[in-house]
Amino acid sequence: MTISIHGKLWLATLTLTAGTPAAVSASASSSPSSSSSSSSSSSSRDPQAPPRERCRRDAKDEKWANLCTWLLDTCGAIGVEDIFSGSFTHGGNLSVRGLGAARSFDAGENLLCVPRKCWFTNLVEEPGLQTNQTKYCGADIALAVQLAVETAKGEASFWAPYLNMLPKLSEYSAFHPSFLHGKEAPTFKNSWKNWVEPALDCLDQWKDTHPDVQVSYDDMHVAVTQLYTRRFGDVDMVPLADMSNTKRDAELNVGAEYLDSQSSAFCLQAKRAIEAGEELLVDYGSSGHDSVTMFVLYGFALPSQYHLGVAKPDGVTVGEGLCEGLMPKDIATWPPPKTGPASNLRNFAKSHCATPEARAGRDSRFLTLEQELRDTRTALMSTADDLKRANQELKGVRIELADALDDAKRLRTLAAAGVGAVLCIAWFGAMFYFSTSRPNETQVESAGAERTSASSQAKKPAAKDAPTTDVPAQAPPYGGPELRKR
Repeated sequence: MTISIHGKLWLATLTLTAGTPAAVSASASSSPSSSSSSSSSSSSRDPQAPPRERCRRDAKDEKWANLCTWLLDTCGAIGVEDIFSGSFTHGGNLSVRGLGAARSFDAGENLLCVPRKCWFTNLVEEPGLQTNQTKYCGADIALAVQLAVETAKGEASFWAPYLNMLPKLSEYSAFHPSFLHGKEAPTFKNSWKNWVEPALDCLDQWKDTHPDVQVSYDDMHVAVTQLYTRRFGDVDMVPLADMSNTKRDAELNVGAEYLDSQSSAFCLQAKRAIEAGEELLVDYGSSGHDSVTMFVLYGFALPSQYHLGVAKPDGVTVGEGLCEGLMPKDIATWPPPKTGPASNLRNFAKSHCATPEARAGRDSRFLTLEQELRDTRTALMSTADDLKRANQELKGVRIELADALDDAKRLRTLAAAGVGAVLCIAWFGAMFYFSTSRPNETQVESAGAERTSASSQAKKPAAKDAPTTDVPAQAPPYGGPELRKR
């Protein structure tokens, strides 16, 4: 039995949808957002990419082999060897690292399950770094500090095989908005400063009691970026599973599930039948957030129509509202384009905010959702009316049943009275019959006397015939006295 974690993977602290972005393998001149925002979102094998490798102990890539060995031997993960790592092309020309299925899977089948003991989560407490210890060290910030500390331990860390596979500073600084400085885009409202600075303050407090472990501000910055871009909902960072990429909702083929009711393991489960060789795609929450939020968090965005728009009550178009600070007039004030995050942001702004077509995509997306909400509301109101009518009908039926019950009670009372009357009449009739048809003692005695007299007269001979000798007389009926001899 599995229990779904969430349809979307939420970042509680940031109130943003977060999933598990892939490590982007792109040159400094490539743009994740511009390539991902094309109308076609392809995902095919890059001919220049490294060969695909199944997750096995004997994999050729040493770091990959160490991760797979750790998952199999230490964590007891299920399905590890049915997953392969490789590069996939997204948006036409961007090569990104991701996961694929090494064999076919049926819908509802678990592809990969990682036990709880190997999740990197707040369930693990670093001594001296209890959550909510200060105003800077909330649960998420404390976990980010813990991540930086574990990374600094190197091979001594329990999670070393996993941490060695995570993107490093050189990869993030090539494209990610977390490493974009305000002077490169002065009008762009980047939230990462508000997320990183509290972590640096928390790190300073932690260093006061842990002077032996060397963690730099850059290390802390990378740890915050790793955590906020790779976590799965309530379970935070899950080794191997967080290497999955994403696409629009209709193309997602795996979902996040618990293995059982005890949440003993986190699983990637097939949402449909998956063929061998397919890339594994999970939900990053693209349909629940606008494209700007998606870009700020992950450094890329899908085409505008696959993101959520925001309505503006003052008549400003949806696209203009979302693209505040990213319009052509804003870009004109930026310094000359450079490589890295600044170039990535400029390409994103041109693709999603600079043209009416780009803004129209968001308008269309919002209007579609608005119509869906109207339809849903109409359906709910119709259902409510149906329920009211059904309730009235039930009340009528209940009243009719109560009346029928009262009638039945009256009939039962009448029937009982009728049966009683019939029985009484029968009893009195029987008594009358027996009292009139049976003779009483006086009548019996009178009848007996009459019969005795008649018998005596019948037996007595006439005088002329009287015998000359004595003859005993016949005994009288009813035991009367015998006649004595003369």
